[in-house]
Amino acid sequence: MLASVYETKGATYSKVGARMLMTADGQFQGMLSGGCLEGDLAERAKQVVESGQAQQVTYDLGQDDEELWGLGVGCDGLMRIFLQPLVAADDYQPFATISDLLEGDSTEIAATVIESTTDAIGIGATWVRDAGAYAQFGSPSILAKFIEREAEEVLTGGQSTTFCEQSEDGDVTVLYALIKPPPKILVLGAGLDAEPVVNLCAELGWRVTVQDHRPAYIEKGDFSAARQVL
Repeated sequence: MLASVYETKGATYSKVGARMLMTADGQFQGMLSGGCLEGDLAERAKQVVESGQAQQVTYDLGQDDEELWGLGVGCDGLMRIFLQPLVAADDYQPFATISDLLEGDSTEIAATVIESTTDAIGIGATWVRDAGAYAQFGSPSILAKFIEREAEEVLTGGQSTTFCEQSEDGDVTVLYALIKPPPKILVLGAGLDAEPVVNLCAELGWRVTVQDHRPAYIEKGDFSAARQVL
């Protein structure tokens, strides 16, 4: 399941466009909060994966409800999150394409229908931009020109957003979420102080290269978390 933040109010750990992956058994990559939402999201992930149906969920952390959140810790804001099923039969799209773009060097964008009042366009329909071209997943071409035009404007503005398109056939709300590849980090020197730096960067998902002109330092250290060791 792909969970995407599409609206926030007040102080929240994540903002519009933030994403995390979660399996039906509760394993996840990334976080949308300080840990107070992930337990409930794990339960919802099981439902979404088993049913194949997307969901929207709203968390109002400003209530500080200790019964719901355990210790009552977290932010004081509101988060709305879109839960999108990813299945093997569809090659885990659209996230498979998003994942490939995260290995690149340029910022791209994904547009996902999160609410729709027309039967012609189902929620979860997604367009993903790659070098100026758009791949469509579960989406009719009826909105393609509008989606692509709006996506280009959001990409130029450099900030993820949600936009509602109103028409005679119904309203469609679309999340335009930027796809920003993680940083590339060059660590010069393979001394003892380099290992924790490399491990920390790799844990954050950053792409790390270690370089040292002294072969002995490279051979002695453990830089298995780095993408490249030179």
